[in-house]
Amino acid sequence: MFFPLQIALLVVLWIEAVVGIIINAFIVAVIVFWWIHSGKVKTIDFILACLGLSRLTLIIVFVIVPWIPVNVEIILATSMFVTFCSLWFATKLCFFYCMKICNYCSCILVFLESNVFKMIFWTLFTSITPSLICTLPFNWIVFIKITNNTSDGSINVNRKLFILYFSGTSLPFFIFCVAVSLLIRSLWKHTRHLTRNNPGFNKAQLRAHVFAVKGMVSFLVIYIIFFISSNLKFEPSMSNNTTVQPVLSIIICSYPTVHSVILVLVNRKMKKALCCFLCCLREDISSESN
Repeated sequence: MFFPLQIALLVVLWIEAVVGIIINAFIVAVIVFWWIHSGKVKTIDFILACLGLSRLTLIIVFVIVPWIPVNVEIILATSMFVTFCSLWFATKLCFFYCMKICNYCSCILVFLESNVFKMIFWTLFTSITPSLICTLPFNWIVFIKITNNTSDGSINVNRKLFILYFSGTSLPFFIFCVAVSLLIRSLWKHTRHLTRNNPGFNKAQLRAHVFAVKGMVSFLVIYIIFFISSNLKFEPSMSNNTTVQPVLSIIICSYPTVHSVILVLVNRKMKKALCCFLCCLREDISSESN
């Protein structure tokens, strides 16, 4: 690859990583502060904290750790585990929103909605199990790839890695897409119903509902892009492409960054906490400059 382009892509990747680390650390820190201050934590905040922590770890392992002399098997296995965990936590977050917002006449949804608070901590725990199941074979497969120097052996190993990664990401991706689709449909129908039948439905309320719909659509689009890009990164014909791999890395790193930024913006409490933090930071900078 052309050297200046390589440097430019690396700079973009590091900027994404820094922003992602800051925003996810902010999410975790705010929820921990609320937890300490109130003595309890809401279910949705607990899921957000788990999601933020997994994404924070993912960005550090994906971008920073490879620059440190560490065993390749450990890096890859850790990266895969936190990737699967973050996908499951994002799916559970969307599933939680779906259960609380959607109003579908389904016995299954009614049962899940009535038991969601009892089940959520258990389902968070069970999210770690499929992540471990899909991660453990990575050590063995990567070890074979390192010890096998033949081109045919390398292709077979790359194919196994692709199948394993695709298997680990497909189920949470499918559940996420279904939950987001239900959410978008429910929010859109609710917005149309209010605008037609409620004369007192003001423009501010309409903007809030439309903003929520746009947020859900952005979640779905970002997840789809991440799913395709991350699987392409392990696709045998792409795994050794030095031109495509840096671009895929940038796209993959953008998911835990951009998605977390949107989560903060669509969450009223998080957005307020962010504004307070920025105001305090601006005042400190102004006082130091004076």
